[in-house]
Amino acid sequence: MLKIKNLVLALCVASLAACGPQGDQQAQGDQQAQSQEFANTRQKGVNLEGMDLRGANLTAENLEGENLSGVNLKGADLSGANLEGENLSGADLSDANLTGANLGGANLVDANLEDANLEGAWLSTGKLGSWPQRANLGGANLVDANLSGANLEDANLEDANLGGANLEGANLKGTILDPLRGLR
Repeated sequence: MLKIKNLVLALCVASLAACGPQGDQQAQGDQQAQSQEFANTRQKGVNLEGMDLRGANLTAENLEGENLSGVNLKGADLSGANLEGENLSGADLSDANLTGANLGGANLVDANLEDANLEGAWLSTGKLGSWPQRANLGGANLVDANLSGANLEDANLEDANLGGANLEGANLKGTILDPLRGLR
């Protein structure tokens, strides 16, 4: 019961921070504290769509089965997290740490991955979308990933496995591509 109560409190604080005055430092501090505590208080199957979880520590969390579309995870630590098959469409993952995260089959269409670190992440059969510019995808598993139309400008794809990946229409300007694995 305490976990549910804390989750409701986190949702209320997030709502207040989103609706309150922009300069309200206390509300923002409370929201960030609640985001940090979120990993320990969340309940499976809660609709998190559009929630503000900036800077949250979700290291090695199993988030499979959550609705994360439109969630603000800017600067969040999702290293080693299980996001397999997740709908992260429209989510803000800029500056997020997704090192070693499982994003297999995840929908990242219209997600903002600018300056995100996806080193060693598993994105096999995932849909990456158009915003991963400057993302670190070094060593990432992108086997059969749908990267069509992705903006990979200045991204790091060093040692990434792109076997079977769809790169049709992708912007590769300034992208670090050497060495790559899986291309024929």
